[in-house]
Amino acid sequence: IEAFLASARRFEVTAGGTRVAGWSWGDGPAVYLVHGWAGIGGQLAAFAEPLLASGFRVVTFDAPGHGASAGRRSSILHFAHALREVVAQEGKAHGVIAHSLGAAAVVHALTQGLDVNRAVFVGPTGGPRDWAERFRSHLRVPGHVMALMRARSERWLGASWDEFDIPLLARSQSAPLLVLHDRDDDEVAWTDGAAIAEAWPGARLVTTTGLGHRRILRDAQVVSQAVSFVSGATTPR
Repeated sequence: IEAFLASARRFEVTAGGTRVAGWSWGDGPAVYLVHGWAGIGGQLAAFAEPLLASGFRVVTFDAPGHGASAGRRSSILHFAHALREVVAQEGKAHGVIAHSLGAAAVVHALTQGLDVNRAVFVGPTGGPRDWAERFRSHLRVPGHVMALMRARSERWLGASWDEFDIPLLARSQSAPLLVLHDRDDDEVAWTDGAAIAEAWPGARLVTTTGLGHRRILRDAQVVSQAVSFVSGATTPR
């Protein structure tokens, strides 16, 4: 990853007063690579060379509180704001390839005016209500405790969790979408990706097996399908 980032043009933007580090390669229509929670932009390095070979410019960044970016707090709102600021500086997004929480942030950014021609989501999460339910079920947390946690989270975000219900937000989207999700993903349930694909008009769902939540980002077939879709060589069903 270090060598990959070292070959880029490094840039910075400010999002909500926080310095965000970014990297750009090549020329042509821009495709943005968006990492997930606890990730960094360089995790999506496998997509870069095929995209460059297809004539695209590749742009990625570390979300606030992640990697080389500043900040000690982060959330889907921070991710989405950073993405909008990066696109505002680096140019219109022909495409976006986003992983996990990064995909949810893309959807939120779309509701805030981000314009994307084609999108690929890899292991996307359905939003805080879904991951909170998995947390509650796994640890057998009482319902009243979860209600308190949700209320505190919503106060911190300054928004209701309902505003981040990704399958619900997906219904009003129009950009062509490809969802790639592994059946054996033990961090974000396959049903999250399936629900997003079902709700998003015309979206296509591709299910893999045995790749989990992170190895899927390095799988040659997944990378090939994503780049082909962004290129317009394949279309939704």
